[in-house]
Amino acid sequence: GLIRFLIRTCRHANKRIPLTDYHEYINSDEWWEKATMAKWRAGERCQVCNGTYRLEAHHRTYERLGHEEKGDITVLCRDCHQVFHDNGRLKEKEYDRG
Repeated sequence: GLIRFLIRTCRHANKRIPLTDYHEYINSDEWWEKATMAKWRAGERCQVCNGTYRLEAHHRTYERLGHEEKGDITVLCRDCHQVFHDNGRLKEKEYDRG
């Protein structure tokens, strides 16, 4: 299902990104536009729980940071995004709706 797909594809590249560059980019107009378009493509819904509240764009990979392709960004609600970052993956039992 979708959970297994997200777990498999949310692998970060082995290279390190300078934290200051990352934060500068995440706060840029360019990222805002990409995140907004990703949310629009996702139907303004979390791609895990289908929620519509507090949506965030999540990098599935940092390989093309600043040059992301459509599939590099996943839309998650804040709760699903936090679960992912707290655990390094989404908990299947809590989020597998089907």
